[in-house]
Amino acid sequence: MRIATVKVLDCSRFGGVVVNSNRRVTAFLEKDQAGKGFINAGLYRIHRSVFDLETLTKFSMETQIMPSLVNNGLLSACNLVGSFIDIGVPEDYNRLNNYIFEYFKEAKSCLLRP
Repeated sequence: MRIATVKVLDCSRFGGVVVNSNRRVTAFLEKDQAGKGFINAGLYRIHRSVFDLETLTKFSMETQIMPSLVNNGLLSACNLVGSFIDIGVPEDYNRLNNYIFEYFKEAKSCLLRP
């Protein structure tokens, strides 16, 4: 499994992801640990065999699947470059909606120009 990470100035809102020089995830840090670092961007590339590790009908990627993969050295990371918008927070969700609206408004006006 591979997760996308993004570097932020303050991990305290999200919790951090520790990645070694081989791009393997070695740990997840709890929220409220201030400082810059990598966070989970919420994008995953998952081989279906990952789900063979769990026999439960209900499970959590963050508390069951990913820690198990970290313990077995099977979780890698790919760092994305750019800003991060957490759509799980109403203010950021609204900010993303406004960004998309403005983007398409500008794109439409460019297409209509002679």
